[in-house]
Amino acid sequence: TKPLSDPIDEASIGFDNMSGLIQFNNAIVINKDNVGFNFGFDFNPDRNPNDVFRVKDINFYPRVDAVNNRAQRLGEMVMTGGQIRSEFTLKPRN
Repeated sequence: TKPLSDPIDEASIGFDNMSGLIQFNNAIVINKDNVGFNFGFDFNPDRNPNDVFRVKDINFYPRVDAVNNRAQRLGEMVMTGGQIRSEFTLKPRN
C-alpha cells in the first residue's frame, strides 16, 4: 500500500494490493559546470507476463471525521511494461 495524502483536508488516495516488478535506475551526475539528478523506472523490464505491474485497488479515503468516512474504490491499474524517466540539472549562474 502506498498512500498519497492531502495535508489540508487529510484525505488520501491509496494504491493498495500492488504486485509486479519495477526496476529503478537512479544517478547523480557531477560535471565541472553542473550537477544532474537522473531517475528511471522500468516496468516489467524482462517482459515476463508474471511480472506485469498491477495495482488491484485504487481507493479514495476521505477524512476520518467526515460524514462518509468509508473508502471509495476508484478502480485498478495495470502497466504491462514501459519506462518513466526524468532528468533534473542544476547549473550555477555566471
